[in-house]
Amino acid sequence: DDEDGGPAVPLKTKNEIVPPPPPAVEISRVEGRLEKLGSVLSNVEDSVVVQAQPGPPPLDEGTILAFEDRTPLGVICEIFGPVYEPLYVVRLSKGEEARAALAQVGTAIFFSPEMMTLVDQQACMIKGSDASNMFDEEPAAEEQEYSDDEEEAEAKRRAKNKKRPQGKGR
Repeated sequence: DDEDGGPAVPLKTKNEIVPPPPPAVEISRVEGRLEKLGSVLSNVEDSVVVQAQPGPPPLDEGTILAFEDRTPLGVICEIFGPVYEPLYVVRLSKGEEARAALAQVGTAIFFSPEMMTLVDQQACMIKGSDASNMFDEEPAAEEQEYSDDEEEAEAKRRAKNKKRPQGKGR
């Protein structure tokens, strides 16, 4: 509760997208061979961040991560950082405090190669933008910034050509 006696509610912007609830883990034990992925980097509120060690392939969202005793930690909900040592976010639902308590900083985390989904390497080659507009949303194509003057000039030329009427010459 806040100082006025009302419930403490996280602040949200007008256009903020609320993430969907984390996917439920339908199993009580991860079967098959286990390989070490990395270790817990942080555990804050409902999110556990796992830092991958060098070596394992980049796992995709939806892959179940587990503790050494095969108890599931949860499902990867988000991936960020470098592809060769990504960070994975596992969001926990209300009522999963026991799993959260096991996920102490430094705890080893594992995955089962038989149950994994890999990141699509082709999707990693698509150029994106870290920019956001005034509503903290992805910018439209015409709002994106460029890190290279030649890229910016080419994009402006393409946009100008799209606006120009096709057909008759000058």
